[in-house]
Amino acid sequence: MKILIADDRNTTRFILNQNLTKMGYDVVEAPDGEAAWKALNSDDPPRIAVIDWMMPKIDGVEICRRLSAKTTGPFIYTILLTSKTEREDLVYALNNGAHNFQSKPISPEEIRAHINVGKRLVESDDKLKEYAEGLKTYAVEMERLATVDSLTGVFNRRHFLELASKELSRTYRYKRALSVILIDIDFFKKINDTYGHAAGDQTLKMMADACIDALRDSDIFGRIGGEEFAAVLPEIAAEDAFTVAERLRKTLSLIEIVSDEKIIRMTVSMGVTAIQAGDRNIEMIFKRADEALYKAKNQGRNKVVLI
Repeated sequence: MKILIADDRNTTRFILNQNLTKMGYDVVEAPDGEAAWKALNSDDPPRIAVIDWMMPKIDGVEICRRLSAKTTGPFIYTILLTSKTEREDLVYALNNGAHNFQSKPISPEEIRAHINVGKRLVESDDKLKEYAEGLKTYAVEMERLATVDSLTGVFNRRHFLELASKELSRTYRYKRALSVILIDIDFFKKINDTYGHAAGDQTLKMMADACIDALRDSDIFGRIGGEEFAAVLPEIAAEDAFTVAERLRKTLSLIEIVSDEKIIRMTVSMGVTAIQAGDRNIEMIFKRADEALYKAKNQGRNKVVLI
């Protein structure tokens, strides 16, 4: 661990350096406050600073005040070297960010004890920050897992419907177009029964990846059932949505899934609809898209139906 010794007296710096080096610390020296402040703002600053109160250019209390005011960077423990003994002076220094005091002349035993206290506090602060960062990462991951389908990585049903409802509200507000595509893998149970669930999972993932690649960043895509997916296309009218769906159907039919040296192909059926007068919520639009999907399946599958 690095320790800064900031004092304008060479003798004081020499004595402290000798003691702290014996304790195993990497010592950095500064002959005045300006050099001390520069060292404390380096990319790899000392984590403990032994600072003389009365120094040229910037005094020790001002350095403590500046450190305590910083909102970024690591915690730096400060020990103020001083001959001052008045209660008001010490209170003033503490109120301005000093953590500890070492009276002059310096006692090697006292300074070692103060340094040990500082080391424990610095290490504790680092561990707390590491723990807090871990909690933050965990919370972000939990939030992500709450919104995505664990197998395919696309939005899960709940979050997809939330986003779809918000997009519908924007569509009404700005009087824009909006279309919905429902996608269902044909004979998916047969894929599972014939090739196994691992092959079925691979089929779902490859299908989802292909859809994400084909759709725009502004489109909303999610898995809403076992082998059923849906896409909300903002600012896309019904006929254009049909064209998108037909192009996507052809793309998906070309995918080859390799399982145990066997090639699996899939087809999909799609139902397409657009927002219409009288649609009060996203559920009404999805119900109509589901009717279109039902027709596509009844007409022989591997088909897109628009209603």
